[in-house]
Amino acid sequence: MLNLTLADFHYHRRAKLFRFDNEPSEWKERGTGEVRLLQHKETHKIRLVMRRDKTLKVCANHLSMQPSHLQRRV
Repeated sequence: MLNLTLADFHYHRRAKLFRFDNEPSEWKERGTGEVRLLQHKETHKIRLVMRRDKTLKVCANHLSMQPSHLQRRV
């Protein structure tokens, strides 16, 4: 489980998550909810986390592999 006290919020937005299914060759919806970009306070690694609206189940949890710098768009 991700401890939110060790992470800073950098971005959040409501979104839909899709996955590509090879057999019928089409996109299928995986969930709708809030996407967050979190940065760990000690290691400064950035993680994308998305939870579904109604069930609050995690449908995406990915660690950024490349070093990146977050900044606000103006």
